[in-house]
Amino acid sequence: MKRAVVLGGGGPVGIAWQAGLIVGLSNVGVDLSRADLVVGTSAGSVVGLLLSSGGDLSAAIRLLGDQGSPGQGSPDPEGVSQSFDEALLNAAGAAAVAEAAGDAEAACRARAALGRQALSAQTMKEAQWKSRFDLFSGTGWPNNFRCCAVDAEDGTFRVWGPGDSVPACEAVASSCAVPLLYPPVSLAGRRWIDGGVRDMLNADVAAGADVAVVVSCTLLELPWQLPVPYLEEMLSATRRRVEILGSGAEDLVTVVPSSRMLEVSEWGLALMDFARAGAAYDAGLEQAGIEADRLQAHWGS
Repeated sequence: MKRAVVLGGGGPVGIAWQAGLIVGLSNVGVDLSRADLVVGTSAGSVVGLLLSSGGDLSAAIRLLGDQGSPGQGSPDPEGVSQSFDEALLNAAGAAAVAEAAGDAEAACRARAALGRQALSAQTMKEAQWKSRFDLFSGTGWPNNFRCCAVDAEDGTFRVWGPGDSVPACEAVASSCAVPLLYPPVSLAGRRWIDGGVRDMLNADVAAGADVAVVVSCTLLELPWQLPVPYLEEMLSATRRRVEILGSGAEDLVTVVPSSRMLEVSEWGLALMDFARAGAAYDAGLEQAGIEADRLQAHWGS
């Protein structure tokens, strides 16, 4: 029986929440480290590498606060967040619409348009960004770990794995390279941006698993319509990819934020707020107790 864990994007708040959730589940006997495949996107790639390599997930909060970690050097939210949000929604949303229509080339063009903006954006130096992941520099590629990125130049989607002859720490850096906030990462002769530009979960990468746990840092369906361009199209695309995974699985369990996590993250609007990481970790620990029985019924101990 092949087991898979899919961990989604969600900034430092998502890193902390997912880490707390996994630690809390382990404390009550639900061990997600037994997965045969761990797929991480952006924040999920950080947590996924820790999970699959046997790293200390309980240290995630310290990692987010230590100099040299992925949590340091966050850009001024007042200066860039609005342009980032608009650009990401327009690019990822247009790509989702194109893919729904079966036009993969148009989807790549939409993502590449954002990649071009990222390549010319004024951010920290790439070397400085990569140094934030030095804490993983001695970590080899776990055989069961994959992480997702997007080519900044042509918009194609890439799944990094142990057969790619690239350092795991740099692959994770590319998966976390939020366009316009952080620099594209040079790897394998190309430049790469955050895998969340394609999808915040990329759950279809785990297709073929018999049992899957999908952890999303945001709701997959909103209880009301928000006046945000392309948001529903993006959520629909994510749900379709989860369905692709579920269509071949015997068991699929999806975990979305609890009401407490939604409050901490302001319904996903404050996922990049590093100051909320501690509260998000605690929310994950608390939610593990709520989710444990449901997950144990599918995943086992």
